[in-house]
Amino acid sequence: MVSKNVTVNTTCVFFNNLLTISDVCTLNVTDVEAFLTSLVRKLPMYLKKGFKIQLGNFGRVKPSLSSKGFTKAEDVDASSITSKRILFTPSTELEGLFLLKCFQKKNTYPLIFFDFLLFGI
Repeated sequence: MVSKNVTVNTTCVFFNNLLTISDVCTLNVTDVEAFLTSLVRKLPMYLKKGFKIQLGNFGRVKPSLSSKGFTKAEDVDASSITSKRILFTPSTELEGLFLLKCFQKKNTYPLIFFDFLLFGI
């Protein structure tokens, strides 16, 4: 149940802003950008094959399909698919941090906009 007093922060953090990760680790900006770019290039390959992708303590992404219903398996083909999505499930640790921030009276937790979640399967 969400309180009526909770405000939603609609600020987005874009890809270039994520490069500041280099400020808190041993990687430089170029290494962080190379890693994120490689991740974006590789994710579609595994998602198209139906794999769940565990991203360490960050969480997991997986493909999800919806289709028309049929009584016989042989009637199902690619044209039966009505929608496709990529689902993100945060790790328990990340979700806990998110919940702590989101359900305070004033929410200051920014929405992080990941370009890699926008590509089609």
